[in-house]
Amino acid sequence: MMFRAGTYLALIRSMAVADLVIHFYQRSDLVPHTLARLARTRGTIRELVVHGLASDQGAAALARLRAVHAHVQAAPDDFHYVLALFMLEPIRWNAATGREPLDEAELACLLGFWGEIGREMGLPEPHRSLAQWQDFQRLYESQRWAHSPEGETLARACLNEVVKLSLPWGLRGWFRRLMLRTMDPRLRALLRLPEASAAWWRPWRGVAGL
Repeated sequence: MMFRAGTYLALIRSMAVADLVIHFYQRSDLVPHTLARLARTRGTIRELVVHGLASDQGAAALARLRAVHAHVQAAPDDFHYVLALFMLEPIRWNAATGREPLDEAELACLLGFWGEIGREMGLPEPHRSLAQWQDFQRLYESQRWAHSPEGETLARACLNEVVKLSLPWGLRGWFRRLMLRTMDPRLRALLRLPEASAAWWRPWRGVAGL
């Protein structure tokens, strides 16, 4: 749950940066193609996680990532930020829901996995400590976070479509509320998304294992 929820929220968090919406999602391109785009992203990440970076499937997934991003006109820090989100959002989500923190080995595995993806993508300095990534994230967001209509629209589209990738109909509304409830409150406010009520959240904590 931590990895899945963190990955979904990492994608939404990137939409708080207007330039990333333009560079990575081509303004509103994601809206009519949300499901297909997210399905490809989810499939690529799943192949890397399940099969490993050194496998044939992992090599093919990395090749797709390089091809997709080859013509993206974005600064290295923009790529670093997106990479950082896939590391830090699962950790933040884990802490926000009161679950047991990752131990040193698990943390090293998470950082190492995404660091290797960054290296394969040709990013400079992809391997950093947790503290270094957190410092980078804070500075980047302090300078770049801003509301944009495109970012808000894409975030809402993601919340509406993302649950269709892997959840049956009866659980989709529940998962949307879970994402809203466990999202960084600053992000939810910036993107002008609704808040899931505490009254809804309390009885579901045990069911969710949180």
